[in-house]
Amino acid sequence: LIAPVIVPLLFGSEYAQINYLLIWSIVISCTLLVLYSLINSLYLSKTNNKRKNYVLLLDAILSTIINLILNIYLITLWGLAGAPIATIIVLILKIILNTYGLKKV
Repeated sequence: LIAPVIVPLLFGSEYAQINYLLIWSIVISCTLLVLYSLINSLYLSKTNNKRKNYVLLLDAILSTIINLILNIYLITLWGLAGAPIATIIVLILKIILNTYGLKKV
């Protein structure tokens, strides 16, 4: 909300045209990351199950690969705004799959 005033003051007038989709997608991805961390910490604090640790390791590897592929595709499609959108997609998938998957393990 205050970015149109602060960004030109801090970085110059060439940055005055702000892509609000980029800003909101970064805010949403940060919020989802906090939610994902909360879910994982709740599940991991209850038990020290090796299968859960394996699921989380597999989750980290697969989500990194998927995020990389989505970044390449969405950045070529939408430019810089594609990166946080790819992260949002991966985080939503991680939250859904981990919430379901960790309950089953």
